[in-house]
Amino acid sequence: VVPRGWRRSDPPNFGEASNQQLVALIGSKSDKTRLYAQQELLTRSDSHNALAGLKRLVLNTSAPLEARVAALFTIGQIETDPAALLAFTSDNVLREFALRIAADRLPRLANHEVPLKPFVSALQNGSPRQQAAAAVALGRLGKPEAAAELLRVAYERPEREAELVATPIATVKN
Repeated sequence: VVPRGWRRSDPPNFGEASNQQLVALIGSKSDKTRLYAQQELLTRSDSHNALAGLKRLVLNTSAPLEARVAALFTIGQIETDPAALLAFTSDNVLREFALRIAADRLPRLANHEVPLKPFVSALQNGSPRQQAAAAVALGRLGKPEAAAELLRVAYERPEREAELVATPIATVKN
């Protein structure tokens, strides 16, 4: 069963697409297209040449959030300096994801100085999801001075999470 008027379209040839075309495909509404485009781009030795296009996609507020986040996580896998990803914390919609990806790669954290300020700021005045991402990231950074900041913040479970924990799995509905 398919909707009336629906026409199947052939998938793109990811292997033959240019880096610029792959960035455009990361902006797709299709999660599978985004994933395959990201995977193809990351296998290329010249993927760093796509950083400017990926950054434009991340900053494009009219693009779907899923596409912006996919582009951000692609940048996080290409960019070698985690601190460079913290520039995206100024966008409140992307803040949680930028904090998460900045602390994602432990070997990179060992080789770069990552400032605590964006994480501490999210702990103090972020949404519950931003606070959780900041707390996890601060733990991954492994800096003793971060412990004091973590202890100052009372953790509050996000409403939806609290509801899910208290509800049997069989009854959870979206």
